[in-house]
Amino acid sequence: MDGNDTERNARPSLLFFGGYDPDYPRNQVIRKGWGKLGFELEECRVDFRRKVHTRYPALIWKYLRRHIKSPVIFVPDFRHKDVPLAWLLSKFSGSRLVFDPLVSRYETRVLDRADVRASSAQAWHNRNIDTISFQLADILLVDTDVHGRFYIENF
Repeated sequence: MDGNDTERNARPSLLFFGGYDPDYPRNQVIRKGWGKLGFELEECRVDFRRKVHTRYPALIWKYLRRHIKSPVIFVPDFRHKDVPLAWLLSKFSGSRLVFDPLVSRYETRVLDRADVRASSAQAWHNRNIDTISFQLADILLVDTDVHGRFYIENF
């Protein structure tokens, strides 16, 4: 068996990326699903409680130190702010970027909870985070058709 046969028989890899909680039930279900689809799962993760200004350098360091060459970078739920860095690394490595937002930050803060006024700077900020993270992803996962239509119409 030569090197080409080994490469053909290798399972594709998928990199879970960002400051996410690996014990969050949705992340466990998604990991299990990717595994059942035949993906070898890798991880480039830092503590989800880290702020972006310390999270980004730590993620870059971990990514570069391991020389990860995964064809898919997967950013789990609630990690909207990690998508721009994942996108940059995906362009650097030639990977596809998949984002599973679960929810829209704007919808959650402004429309559902109503703890942020629609005309506020915080609402603008959340809308922009949604827009940027949704548009940078090659594939955006949605739970329902309603969520999908909402994202298309608003972001």
